[in-house]
Amino acid sequence: MSTRSPEKNAVWAMYAGIALTALATLVSFSSTGTLEAHIKKGYPDYTAERVAETLDAYNMLFTTVAVLAAACWLWSIWVVKKNKSWARWAISASFLAGLTVALAMVFIRDESGDVGVPTELSLLYLLPCVAGLATVVLVWRREPSRVTA
Repeated sequence: MSTRSPEKNAVWAMYAGIALTALATLVSFSSTGTLEAHIKKGYPDYTAERVAETLDAYNMLFTTVAVLAAACWLWSIWVVKKNKSWARWAISASFLAGLTVALAMVFIRDESGDVGVPTELSLLYLLPCVAGLATVVLVWRREPSRVTA
């Protein structure tokens, strides 16, 4: 019976991270009603036009997070496949950056005093962080002798 190397498992974890990022983003885009209700609750004086502008801002946020996350996932896959000596540190830094963004989406409050992103949506952005943590663990488990500059 053969077992996969930590590198291959890390790559699979990163592919899972891309999929979870895409899932979180698609759910966010399809949750216009949730976002609209959240905006109207926090800002009851907003006009329909202002609510639409705010929805556009949310969608820009979700798009930006998704694009940056996908770029980090793909770059991390490349780094692991090329066995770069600095892969562990770079992937750990990427994980911490992604976790920081996800936690900001969960906890940062806007001017209304409510969380900026509805909780049911912001929690979805923690899912890719699970794959990120698995990736970090796996890249730190690989043998140092297998790493090249």
